[in-house]
Order: sequence, then C-alpha cells, then structure tokens
Amino acid sequence: MAWDAEKSRKQKEYKERDPEKWKTYNREYQRRYREENREKIRERERCWYHATKGEKQSYFQRVRRQVLEIWGSQCARCGFSDPRALQIDHINGGGKKEMTKFPSPLAYYKYIIAQQGVGYQLLCANCNQIKKVENKEWASRWKDEE
Repeated sequence: MAWDAEKSRKQKEYKERDPEKWKTYNREYQRRYREENREKIRERERCWYHATKGEKQSYFQRVRRQVLEIWGSQCARCGFSDPRALQIDHINGGGKKEMTKFPSPLAYYKYIIAQQGVGYQLLCANCNQIKKVENKEWASRWKDEE
C-alpha cells in the first residue's frame, strides 16, 4: 500500500475541522481493522516478540550486572557471590515502599546506578531475610493498623 499524499492531506483537514467526529471515526476504523486482521496482527506480534526477546533480556541483565558491580557483586555480610541470589537492600529499610515509585525493575536499577548505590547494600537472599527479621521490617505492614 503506497502512501497517498492527497488522501493524507484530506484526512488532516477532516481531523482539524471536527476533532470529535474524527476520534469517533478513527476509533471505529481501528476496531474494524483489528477484527478483520486479527490473525495478521497476532502473527506480527509473535514475530516481534521472538525477535526482540533476547535483546530485552540481555539489556536487563547488563543493567543488573552494573548494579551488582557497584558493591563488588557479593553479599555485604557473608561474601556470597552467586548473582541469582543477590538482592538490593535498603540500609534503613523501606525498600518495598520505594520500589512502588518505579514502573519497572529496570527503572529502579537505573535509579540506583544514578545514585551510585548510596543508601543501599547488596545482600544474599538469606542475609536479607535475616536482616528483615532482626530489624522487624517484616511486620511494617501491620504497624499502621495498631
């Protein structure tokens, strides 16, 4: 399907003349197109997903590796160094509340890189749980109810 300059110009004029009518028309056109081309759209999405899946994962892993390298890629308490079990810990607690401010783990990691890790530490899963129990951070959701 070739681009048609005249058709494009007419659509632009129509859109500018009556924006609400254009919205209604466009919404209906999009709905009809999705119904008529459902399989075509699914196939395009499948192809895109499989083509970019590895890129997304490797980018996330690269950013995570940068975060871990800030602290030397090992637990601050016991020295454990398997990256699959290393977790970012907020030194003063409140990590769960802070994480809700970010739309994704990737955005959170980028924020930590920008902060150069100040206020955070790297702990293995076991040490992180032990710290939560010792500091009674695990009960913070019930503190507000008391």
